[in-house]
Amino acid sequence: MIDWLRRLVVGRGGNAEVPPETAPDPRFAEALEHHQHGRLNAAAQVYEDVLAERPDHVDALQGLGAVRLQQGDPAGATKCLRHAVALQPDRALVHANLGAVFLAAGLSAEAEKALRDALALEPCCLPALSTLARLLEARGELASAHSALETAVASESGNASVRLQLGLLYDRDGQFDEAERSLRAALEREPVMPEAHFHLGNLLNRTDRVAEAEACFRKAIELAPHFAAAINNLGNLLQVAGRLDEAEQCYHDAASLPAAPIQSLTNRADVLCKLGRVDEALACCQEALRRNPAFAAAHSTLGALHRAQGRLDDAKASFETAIRLDPGFAPSRTNLASLYTALGDHPRAEALYREALTIRPDSPTARYNLGVLLLFRGAYPEGFAYYESRFACFAGEMAGAAGLHDVLDPTTRWRGGDLYGKTVLVWTEQGLGDALMSMRFIPRLRERGASGVIVQCQPPLARVMQSLPGVDRVVCTAAPPASSEFDVHVAIMSLPHLIGLRVDDLPGPYPYLHPAKDGIAKWRARLGEGRQLCVGLAWAGSSALRDDSRRSIALAELAPILTAPGVRVISLQKDARSVEAQNFASQIDDWMDECGDLMDTAALVSALDLVISVDTAVAHLAGALGKPVWLLNRFGSEWRWGLRLTATPWYPSMTVVRQESEGDWQGVVVTLQDMLREAIANRYVAT
Repeated sequence: MIDWLRRLVVGRGGNAEVPPETAPDPRFAEALEHHQHGRLNAAAQVYEDVLAERPDHVDALQGLGAVRLQQGDPAGATKCLRHAVALQPDRALVHANLGAVFLAAGLSAEAEKALRDALALEPCCLPALSTLARLLEARGELASAHSALETAVASESGNASVRLQLGLLYDRDGQFDEAERSLRAALEREPVMPEAHFHLGNLLNRTDRVAEAEACFRKAIELAPHFAAAINNLGNLLQVAGRLDEAEQCYHDAASLPAAPIQSLTNRADVLCKLGRVDEALACCQEALRRNPAFAAAHSTLGALHRAQGRLDDAKASFETAIRLDPGFAPSRTNLASLYTALGDHPRAEALYREALTIRPDSPTARYNLGVLLLFRGAYPEGFAYYESRFACFAGEMAGAAGLHDVLDPTTRWRGGDLYGKTVLVWTEQGLGDALMSMRFIPRLRERGASGVIVQCQPPLARVMQSLPGVDRVVCTAAPPASSEFDVHVAIMSLPHLIGLRVDDLPGPYPYLHPAKDGIAKWRARLGEGRQLCVGLAWAGSSALRDDSRRSIALAELAPILTAPGVRVISLQKDARSVEAQNFASQIDDWMDECGDLMDTAALVSALDLVISVDTAVAHLAGALGKPVWLLNRFGSEWRWGLRLTATPWYPSMTVVRQESEGDWQGVVVTLQDMLREAIANRYVAT
């Protein structure tokens, strides 16, 4: 007797099983061997040879039916299985396999009858229950599908595949905890099932447990090295985490496999574009369109490449083509909306983002981009709610956020509400300026009843954060404090959302940063008495920011400011770009080597009359101090500075000086010269 039970996947309709024969049959075993290894023509020939000798060989009929279905011949498959049922009408498994064939052929009513015939003969027939669940799920009868699978689980405690199927059904139904339990139960019974590792990875990734998800994808690939979907999805995870070189390699590997999803090509194109390898990205899109000219995602990605090249009309045409080809492909609308945003057509962009979210409500890119658009126009409650999708979009580009967001337990994330008696861990994200802007909300945690507040931040922020009322401790380690030291945690830029911030609530208690008086006195003594206007200058931000080239200025472009009559310029520039001051040593004082952190810099800024800064931490620092600050704002702006106003509710002491067109710093410098002349005439005095 053949001592096994082989399950054969027969397309989307379900599973057909070939049971053991009651007597050994070498030729039948040969057919199964061919079938198991995908040699379908050879398997069909041997099955036919067996049936020529024994026309009543039911299992050969079932095997041949499975082959016919895999070869795209549902009529031939149905003929084989009907014959098998006629020979053994009292055998539940044969009816179940006939139901699977009917379902794969799109004959839903016939499939359900065959499956229920099987269950009438054997109520716990596992293949019948499994295939019936697929049928019911396809019809949207999820409760009935759950019932069938639960019956299968109860009757077949050792079966892993049915638990995998149940887990996927729970996942579709949004019952993520139950889905995870079922998938892990499948892996307990069959640890080497790559599909279960793959689907568990997808679930964990969607629920923000990225490190665990990565491990699952890698295990699936280890078990099945040619598992193209797992390699592709690992690439998706790595791309979101900012690990672009690794992501590109995954997409390259996936696209080279025979069964590769065409999305691997467009995904690779997207990453190559981000890496600046535009020609290679275009080649990927062209290959995808060669394989399928109607593939909407390829047209959409091609549009993104055109936009990166500045070919905006071509980009718009590609996005519109993608929408026409597949109206249900949400990223095309998101990309077109982003283009309209860049062109200044915010109403049309907002409408497209909302259409994209109607199609795919969980799209992190559409949610994030809509959030930013709403923040631009001051719709803060809704805007900050959508802004919470930033981690799903850009975790790898946020300072400190990628590690902490993945390491901290998502179940202890503060989501608003009661904090009485709880210790809160607040952790910084993105840049130093974002932390300086949002730290004003940390004292409100005490107002909500928090018994303790710990702040985890970058070292330059440590003393600034410690100066806030209500902060008990500041840590600057890479790893978070032990979970026993706090009850809930929150990212600092989530505070506006969680406290329900509205524009009218700004700026709050102001100013909210207060350096020690002796530090300020030290710098005032250094500056000495005089009639010149002491102006601090910061001309560049961190090069790690994607758009840094748009917001930063070469110091040479600001030369007219350095030589303005009645102005003394003091450098506030740190890091690599500070060396530019050496070329203007006679025109700019540079004492930043004496500023070990942002609190030292805050003391220096407090001693000045005015700060002029691009959109970087220095501008936020001056704003937090209430110091007059002129922000040099790039064309297109950034949401907190709005679109046209010269003022911002975040910092009453700030004046926003905007580029009139992309890259036009010359016009900004001319405006600054006029403003400086007026300031000197009005005897601008430090406060």
